Amino acid sequence: MKPIVVSDILAVGEVPTPEQMEILAKAGFRSVINNQPDGEVDRLPGNAVLGEAARKFGLGYAHAPLASRTPGPAELAAFSEALARLPGPIYGFCYSGARSAAGCALLLTDAMEPDAIIAQFAAADFDIAALRPWLEDERERRIASGSKRGGNGAETLTPVTITAPQALEGIVVHARAMGNGGFAM
Repeated sequence: MKPIVVSDILAVGEVPTPEQMEILAKAGFRSVINNQPDGEVDRLPGNAVLGEAARKFGLGYAHAPLASRTPGPAELAAFSEALARLPGPIYGFCYSGARSAAGCALLLTDAMEPDAIIAQFAAADFDIAALRPWLEDERERRIASGSKRGGNGAETLTPVTITAPQALEGIVVHARAMGNGGFAM
């Protein structure tokens, strides 16, 4: 489990074990969002198990599954609602962290241009350049619908330079294999 800070309140990464929920709580996270669809990977703990473990260690919890790196409006709205409702900092997770990062990137289109989002993620060694068409479409959709920064939870995400927030000072940023950035705890 190597969280990657992608916004002012959100770090993303792979599915933690129930025991790793304690590490997340001790690292300063106040909530977790499970973006992993239940039952998609048999060897991973399910929503009920992870929710119980999160609550055991005092973490807020939401299950907002994302079926792909290009979630539809309903999935994106559920993720956005969870971000707005839960106290931060938040650890969002899925199998590898890629879907959670993509969801965050799409929500950041409220505050940033696609090139800036891609550059910010690249600063953490997280390549989302392939999402450019979806980032552009999502930004246009939000502007056309008038939902830009408009009460859908996305306003909780603010662009930041990717560094460890003060609450996470005990975590050291490092690059991991395959070019994806992350944290070592």
